[in-house]
Amino acid sequence: DVKKETPLMVAVQRGRDLCVKELLKADALPSGGEGVTEEENRPLAVAVEYGRDAIVELLLKHQVDVNADDAFALQSALWYADHPEDASGHQSKEVYQRILGMLQRANSVAKPVNIGKFVSRLKQRKQARATAGA
Repeated sequence: DVKKETPLMVAVQRGRDLCVKELLKADALPSGGEGVTEEENRPLAVAVEYGRDAIVELLLKHQVDVNADDAFALQSALWYADHPEDASGHQSKEVYQRILGMLQRANSVAKPVNIGKFVSRLKQRKQARATAGA
């Protein structure tokens, strides 16, 4: 479509667990694909934001990067899970707590976070919020 969204992203956004499972079996890239730009979202961040725990589990089984930002909002999947009040989903806090646990377990075996990059992202977010509030 016009937004150049992948079939995987559309399935994630619409909460189509079975479609996500089949697309991943067919080698869809769980990170969103090659050439994901700053204007595009990452499937894991979107799944977490909307509280789609079954899809989060599927993506984690395919070794998606837990620390990758949703480039559109500059938030990681971990951030969305830890801040359900800012997420777009209408799931209970328990759903987000379950998702946060899944992400933390996956992250404990993932590569370490680049602290400099993490601090830089936090500064960008703080600046963006200050600008939006002004």
